Parts: sequence; structure tokens; C-alpha cells
Amino acid sequence: MTSASNRLPRSLPRVADYTLRRQWPAEVLLGAFGGVFSLGMFALRRTLGGPDYLVPLVISLSQLPWILAPSWQPLFSSMNRQKAFVVLGLLSKGPVLLVAFVGIVATGAAGRGVGDYQLFLVALVLFYVGDAAYIPHRAALVASNYPSNVRGRMFGLLATGAMLAQILASKSSGYLLDHDPLALRWLFPLAAVVGIAGHMLLARIRWRAPRAAVAAGGRGLKAAGRAVARTWKDTARVLREDPAFRTYELGFMLYGFGLNMSMSVLILFSEGVLGVSYDDWTTANGLANPLAYLLTVALLGRLVDRLGVVRLTTGAFALLTIYFLLLPLVSGLTGLVLTYIVFGVSMAGVNLGWNLGPLHFAPPHRSHLYMSVHVALVAFRSTLAPLAGYGVYQLFSADTTFLCSALLVALGTLTMLRLDQHARRKARLDRLPDVPTEPSIPTG
Repeated sequence: MTSASNRLPRSLPRVADYTLRRQWPAEVLLGAFGGVFSLGMFALRRTLGGPDYLVPLVISLSQLPWILAPSWQPLFSSMNRQKAFVVLGLLSKGPVLLVAFVGIVATGAAGRGVGDYQLFLVALVLFYVGDAAYIPHRAALVASNYPSNVRGRMFGLLATGAMLAQILASKSSGYLLDHDPLALRWLFPLAAVVGIAGHMLLARIRWRAPRAAVAAGGRGLKAAGRAVARTWKDTARVLREDPAFRTYELGFMLYGFGLNMSMSVLILFSEGVLGVSYDDWTTANGLANPLAYLLTVALLGRLVDRLGVVRLTTGAFALLTIYFLLLPLVSGLTGLVLTYIVFGVSMAGVNLGWNLGPLHFAPPHRSHLYMSVHVALVAFRSTLAPLAGYGVYQLFSADTTFLCSALLVALGTLTMLRLDQHARRKARLDRLPDVPTEPSIPTG
């Protein structure tokens, strides 16, 4: 970390430098956990022989806890913020230790087996419930200790370290699972221990900002329930009162529904129709995808300032539409890798739009509200879309599902394009000089 820190500007605030030096190793450990855990859906089908419908079901269940995101602040308001990281680590990564007790019988082919997928399923779902509480708490630490003028660079450094660790862990785990499916029983628990260690490192970081005030309504379970209900009321009010933001969220709703329709189907298509191994899967999804993301996200980040967040999101959606149109043409590993490169580049732009869009539209001092609305809508579309995509897959085919996704994302692209054109017309009109509303009366 010393070499990375030495390249940072001398004007870097002391609290940001202090936090970065301590958070970077934690993010690397959490990235390594993520690299192993990212194989969970693929392992559910290939190593444990779980039925096809479990893959979209788990993806839907993984997004459902986001609906509860507003409730975590009242629940954790009485807890020390540093110690809360340890508790959240045990809540999210602790259940993954249960994988050590999953029974597995290898069937001979690379990475294939049958086993106790029910216990594995429980471990996956419990992780997602705990992780939904961890992500807002980590965001609060970032907001507390990184001033806004360096927050983007700091977040980029942290994300780079985590992504590189994730790539290494994913590829090495895929190699091991191809040679011994039973390695699943110790790989996932080992990753859980590594992830909990990352939480313990985060718990050592002192927070700069004082504890945030608890929203009106108090603390505890009742306050948490009221916070969830209030979020949906705020969502309806904001979308009703801000037409530009409503159009932006409509574009993201179309994109998100299209994306999540095909997430589970792509896993089933790759493992079943293409017959890819763990090594093949981690080459495409665990290497080509994140590398393409890393190599383009910095450039796209600079383009946001030049083009605007709406125009950049429009281009990212358009490229993602091309990705879905290419998927029906994939017949082997080479095609899968190439499409995942396109996916990685497009998602670099999409994620910038996802994170910066609500801040672009939010009036002063209302960014937290707009982001809460944004997250709540994610939970809605991401819960329903995987089940809808699986239904199309069962009734027709994987190719039909991919084409439906392409259509939805294309509609999202047109929505964003219309919003961008409207904003630019309005900006041009605002720059025009005032015109008298009454004709002048000639004199003399």
C-alpha cells in the first residue's frame, strides 16, 4: 500500500490517507472472498446438481433484502460503529461456514457432482441478508472519512485492489473445483474466514464524523419498520414531483429488468448448453469481464464530466443491448469470453450512471433521499426479473430470453436518449436572452 499511497497527491487530507492505508488491505480480503463466493450460483448447478429453477430463485432472494435497506440505521444506531463491522461480518460471512457440512459426491466429469444443495442454498441466502446491512454501513464509513473532492479517487483505488483479488481468487478456485468438486466444502468456509478478517480490519478504522442522528421515529424494530414504510412513501413522492428523475428511473427500470431476466439463464445456458467447466466460466465471467471493467472505468469516469451522466448512461445501455444481441450467436468459450468483454465495458458505464445519477438529479441536501429511492427500485426489479426470465426460458429458449433482454435494454436506451435531448434543449433555451413579451411602442 505504501507505493500506491506515494502516488497520491500531497494535498490528500490526513484522515483520507489514514483510512485508505487501513481500508485497502480489508478490501483486498473482501475481494478474495467475493471471488470465491461469485462461483456460488454456478456451483449450485454444476457441483451440487441443484434443479434449474433454484438459480433464478436465489438471484431473486438475493435482491429482496434491499427493500429493507432503510431499516438498518435504526437497528444499529445503539451499537459502536466500529464493532458493527464485526457483527455484520459474522452475520453475512458466518453462514458461509455451513458449506463445510454440505455432502457432495463427485460424478467423474470436471467439477461435476451431486450433493446437499439445500444447506448450500441456506448459506447463500443468509449471506445476502447480512450483506444488505453491511453495504450501507460501509458507504457511511466512506462518506465519513473521505472528503467529497477525493472520494472518487479513493473509491477507485479500493475497488481496483478488491477486483484484482477477486480475479485471482475466482480463477484459482475454478481450477481447484474442476479437479476436485469436494473442494467446495473447504473453499467457501476458508473464504468466509478471510471475509470476516476483512471486517475485523474495517473495525479498527476510527470514524471522523460524529454518529449520524437517528431519523425521527427512534431506534429498534418498530423504528426499522417505520423506516421501510417511509422509504416507499418517499419513493412515490419523489417520482411524482421530479419528472426528470422519474424518466431516469424508468430507463434504469427497463435496463435492470432486462439485465436480471438473463442473469440466471446465462448461467444455465453456459453450464448446460455450452458445457463450460469452472476454468472456462472463470475465464469469461471471472477474468475477461472484470479486466474489461477495470481497463475502461477510469476513462469513462473522465467522460462523465465531459458528456454528462445521462449521455454516458445512454451509451452504456446501447452497448449492453449489443451484448444481449450477441449472446444467441455464442457457441463456445471464445464467443463467451468476447461477449463478456463487451459486458465488462458496458457495465463500467452503467455502474457510473447508477452511482452518480441520483446525485445529479437530487436538489441540495437531498442526495440521501434520492439514493434511497434508487436502491428501493433496484430491489423491486431485481426480485421479479429473474423469475420472469426463467419463465421465458422454460416456455421458449435461452436465445428468446436474451432477445427479450435486448429489447428491454434498448427501450431503456431510447428513454435515456430522450431525457438527454430534452435536458439539452432546455439548457439551450435557458441560455437565450430575454425577449420582451409586449411589442415596443414606436415614438416620434
